[in-house]
Amino acid sequence: MNYLHTTLLFLHILLGAICLMLFWVPVVSAKGSMLHNTAGKLYYKMMLFIAGSGVLMCLMVLFSPTMIYGQNPNWTAAQLQKFITERRLFSFFLLQLSLLTWVTVRHAYGVLKVKAELVQLRVWSYQGPVWA
Repeated sequence: MNYLHTTLLFLHILLGAICLMLFWVPVVSAKGSMLHNTAGKLYYKMMLFIAGSGVLMCLMVLFSPTMIYGQNPNWTAAQLQKFITERRLFSFFLLQLSLLTWVTVRHAYGVLKVKAELVQLRVWSYQGPVWA
């Protein structure tokens, strides 16, 4: 499980850095151009992967922090419990951040996709994650 977490973390950081640069391509290119649309779609897909990998990594840490981060054999029981509690609290915060990112990116893409016909977005399958 540690290898999966490490691989996801590496991809999460790498794609996040690429997205920081890719974000500006649609901003500076002509609206509606092929470059603008292609960069925007690529950004959307990469951001969904980034948010999804963040959710998965957080769930892994919430399940077993010591399996992901290891533990010091010299720790007392109190130190180990403090470590586990701190890791879980921080992972819960990052889980909320990842879910917020996923919902925001999905919502923004949905609005662009339906344009002025926003009534198409008034379905449970779309609005459920926004209100949760």
